[in-house]
Amino acid sequence: MNNRYRLSIQLIALVFLLPACGGEQVAPATPQYFIPPTLSSQPTPLALHTPTAPPVSPTPPCTYSLSFLEDITVPDGTKFAPGAPIDKIWLVRNDGTCNWDARFQLRFLDGDLMEAESQIGLFPARAGAEAEIQVQFIAPDEAGTYASRWQAYTPLGEPFGDLIFILIEVDPALAPTSTPEPDENSDVATPEG
Repeated sequence: MNNRYRLSIQLIALVFLLPACGGEQVAPATPQYFIPPTLSSQPTPLALHTPTAPPVSPTPPCTYSLSFLEDITVPDGTKFAPGAPIDKIWLVRNDGTCNWDARFQLRFLDGDLMEAESQIGLFPARAGAEAEIQVQFIAPDEAGTYASRWQAYTPLGEPFGDLIFILIEVDPALAPTSTPEPDENSDVATPEG
């Protein structure tokens, strides 16, 4: 027999005999081949959870209220000279649920306007806060008692809250008296110096 042929038979026998001799095959630590995943015949739908926003509570509508607290200047019945300037300030509170901004107005309602603007911006105030409202008047020229009433209005032109007013008396006796200039033709003696 040829040496080559004998060597081949010995190798083949060795390969078949090793497992029979109790030898165990050891798998390499990392497989050198790829095992594909098992595919199912029916795809399973992926369930996505979409978070839902909590329900939005509707904003309650505003309630508007103005409460008169006190006269800061010019108490009722204050006397003025004819044509005197009057600086009236009221202290009020925003008793409503919403803030006042520059769109809110105080408007002349009735009585005597006394040369004031017929509508002014209502002082901005947060709900529950106190505010001062100021109006400039001029006392009428005629003696008598004068009143001027005012009302707050929303941006939509709706009146709200307490009426506020000024009540004055015009007294000509309070007018400043001027000292008359001496007349050149009068017989007033002048001191000689």
